[in-house]
Amino acid sequence: MERNNRIFRGKESTPSTLASKIIDELHLWEIAGAKGVKCRKNSSGNVSPAFCSVQFLSLLL
Repeated sequence: MERNNRIFRGKESTPSTLASKIIDELHLWEIAGAKGVKCRKNSSGNVSPAFCSVQFLSLLL
């Protein structure tokens, strides 16, 4: 989506907005049961970039 917006619409997201979209996507993959994706909530109950990790090797296997 970001790529299409940049190329075809001439629009781009700010770095913080893009990071937020990536974290939201990772969280959805985790909820769906993807192996190797782990997100923890911070003290305010939100998922933040500092609490998400992806183990790429396990995703490829």
